[in-house]
Amino acid sequence: GDSHAHMWLPAQDRIAKKRHWKLYMWEKPSCPMIRLTVRLPEFHDAYPSCAAYHENVLRLMRRIGGVDTVISLHFTGYPRHLGTADNEPLSYDEAIRAWGPAWADMEADLQAVAKRVVVVHDDPRSPVDVPACIAAHRADTTPCSFPRGPGLRDSNAVFGAERKASTPGTGFVNLNDLLCPGAVCPVIWYDGTIMYRDSHHLPATVVRELRPQLQARHVPLVEGHEH
Repeated sequence: GDSHAHMWLPAQDRIAKKRHWKLYMWEKPSCPMIRLTVRLPEFHDAYPSCAAYHENVLRLMRRIGGVDTVISLHFTGYPRHLGTADNEPLSYDEAIRAWGPAWADMEADLQAVAKRVVVVHDDPRSPVDVPACIAAHRADTTPCSFPRGPGLRDSNAVFGAERKASTPGTGFVNLNDLLCPGAVCPVIWYDGTIMYRDSHHLPATVVRELRPQLQARHVPLVEGHEH
């Protein structure tokens, strides 16, 4: 996946060591494992090295051989930055409609090199830079919290499209009941840790704290105990 896949590495690495898994991590910034053209805002154009990255990762997995599970995890703000194969921009609604079939194509490629595929739901996204907001509201950080609905709009749309398009054997993991258990998503963890490094990346401290819950939901899918 992208930087959001790398974000969960502190927990994934601990789980892998505890379970005696051999873990490989492949990550390219702003590049989800999806058969759609990513158009980076800073370039106002396509991101051709993203598609090349997909093929390189698939080639590496074929070379390794015997891969048990592929875990797919990525940021879900991409529907605003996607295009057609001809590099024509897609509207948000068009991107969401295209996401499911594009994921199905990628899922088929992943299933060709691994026994199982597991998809992890993206975390809630704040409308503002959280550390900057907290710095401006040190006495009371309540204004920095944000509504659950808008915070999960993109991730629910993308996750839903992937789930609908996936084959029955693909597993899905969602930890947002822990990250945002109510109608308003907090930005301060129970121990006082700031929950975001920007508007959507979780810090390693929070990720490590969630390791037991991730393991409980993850291990049966990765080890093939349930489908």
